[in-house]
Amino acid sequence: GPYGQVYEREYGRKGKSKFIFKHGEKAGVYAAARELDAVMENGMGGHNHRAQTIMRTTYNGPKAWWSMPALCNIEGPDCPPGYMHGDGLRNWQQGFGDVYFSRERSLFEVSTHIIHRGEMIANGRLYKDVRGKN
Repeated sequence: GPYGQVYEREYGRKGKSKFIFKHGEKAGVYAAARELDAVMENGMGGHNHRAQTIMRTTYNGPKAWWSMPALCNIEGPDCPPGYMHGDGLRNWQQGFGDVYFSRERSLFEVSTHIIHRGEMIANGRLYKDVRGKN
């Protein structure tokens, strides 16, 4: 969603559990851990443009945060500007995630899909960019 906007999705029996979707604001090697520490709820964001997952055990059950990769081009002339390491790499990954929620239980499933050179596998099936771009 828009930068700064937070969406909460209630799920499970009587909506007692929640999952947070937000752009995110933390960066760096431990971005997902810092996002989880800030909210201590299950959720995902994409500010970091890197695929990361962190989990913590709490007295209220396990909590996890997913940092999603970028869906934009991450190489070439169409790549948005961003921080680059001394070796010229951005250390971004290209991809996206999806979430499935249980209506009856406080359960959910998150999948992160990585796109590499215009190809990815999801649910055992190969998908290709037919335009030849990445």
